Amino acid sequence: MVLQSEVENSLVRFLKMRQSLTSLQALEGSRELENIFGVSDSSCNLKAEVQKTKVLMAQAEKQKLLKRSNAKHPAREHVQSGNSYEFLKSLIN
Repeated sequence: MVLQSEVENSLVRFLKMRQSLTSLQALEGSRELENIFGVSDSSCNLKAEVQKTKVLMAQAEKQKLLKRSNAKHPAREHVQSGNSYEFLKSLIN
């Protein structure tokens, strides 16, 4: 999650630098920067991708916590209610 936060923080700086370079490109008439950045302004796409990644990471973390929880408390459906000894033994194992 720390890395995701750093990506989000650097996204704003990156977009500002990109805008500055795009403005320079317009002033100089250079096609080289256009080739680097592409013809279309994809800052919205970049923001959307960062947001999608954030959502996917949150889902992965939730899934990871769920798996940990299930590992600590396995389903006991397979235990038959024969007697109390077997029941207590199944709880220990």
